[in-house]
Amino acid sequence: TDEVCVCVCVCVCASDIHFQYNGFLLGVLVWSITLTLEGRELLGAALFAVLLHLKHLYLCLAPAYFLYLLRFFVLPPLPASSRRYRHSLVRLSQLGAIVLGISAISILPFAMTGQGSQLFSRLFPFGRGLTHAYWAPNVWALYNAVDLVLYRVLRWTPRCTLPSTGAPPNLTAGIVGAGASADQCSHAILPTITPSFVSTLLLTTLLVWGVSMWRSLSQRRHGISPSVSFLLLQSQSASLFFLLGWHVHEKAVLTTVLLLGLLVWCVPGHATKAAWTTFLWF
Repeated sequence: TDEVCVCVCVCVCASDIHFQYNGFLLGVLVWSITLTLEGRELLGAALFAVLLHLKHLYLCLAPAYFLYLLRFFVLPPLPASSRRYRHSLVRLSQLGAIVLGISAISILPFAMTGQGSQLFSRLFPFGRGLTHAYWAPNVWALYNAVDLVLYRVLRWTPRCTLPSTGAPPNLTAGIVGAGASADQCSHAILPTITPSFVSTLLLTTLLVWGVSMWRSLSQRRHGISPSVSFLLLQSQSASLFFLLGWHVHEKAVLTTVLLLGLLVWCVPGHATKAAWTTFLWF
């Protein structure tokens, strides 16, 4: 894993130039993955909980951790018995205690001082707009581009009436932030995308994906090992958040690229597919 991190030079740029400690946080993620795959699931879960409170953007990997730990740690493929159910309940309680304990240590100081709402507004700043100033190449970037193209085509098309505002869409100009006006955060032709719509779409997609992945893990399709399943789950979960999330940063793709790199390094059989996926991301 060290060689993979060194080879991804963009991580160095994002960490040392962008000044948000992305390289350090990706290192914590790799450490958590390593502990989990070594059979030390509780330590891996604890480290991921710490990572999540170091930077909440890693919430995109929580569904993958949940599915993997529930399937292979809490509900391992053992014969049904009362002893197995007690064993699963104990493990579920251990995971819950770890996650809730770390979360309490992190959040309670803010809640006790009456800053809980301010903390939430800063963690989820929906007022910053649908796309980031340096917008990520996701579904909403394409949506913004289509809206801009339609506006320019209709503007020069005879007998076509533009909306009452008449202002060109500004979502591709890099003007975002809490101080942006309503016109700067709305579309000119296509329906304006709201945070509630994005949240509903993302949660619905995650639900469908989660059910499909759970069935695949339960049936052990294609003979994929648990370690490969874990990396695939994480890369897919991170990709869904990147493609459909609200105000996604362009550097968020680093997580997916790193996970695909680990997949290439650990499983030669998946090298070609992961390498092409990485190339397409860039």
